[in-house]
Amino acid sequence: QIWRGTLSEACEYFTRHEPRGEFTLVIGGKEPALCAVARWSEEHLMSALLAGPEAGESPSKLATRLAGESGWSRREIYKLATLVKSRLS
Repeated sequence: QIWRGTLSEACEYFTRHEPRGEFTLVIGGKEPALCAVARWSEEHLMSALLAGPEAGESPSKLATRLAGESGWSRREIYKLATLVKSRLS
């Protein structure tokens, strides 16, 4: 038997219909459109990059943190962060 549905639908279904024998549960990931982070504007990113060194955050840690929040790649952010740091020094 193959059954498909959401997790809440599965809970409801298997509460009413006891599974027989062994079963395998396969859970799909979030839809890509729902996972996508809106990419920050360059101005927004630069203001965050300028605040990082003031707080003592290294370019590497700053790039890692902002990559998850901003929609920019870690590599792009690191390149800009090192440039900002060198200009502030």
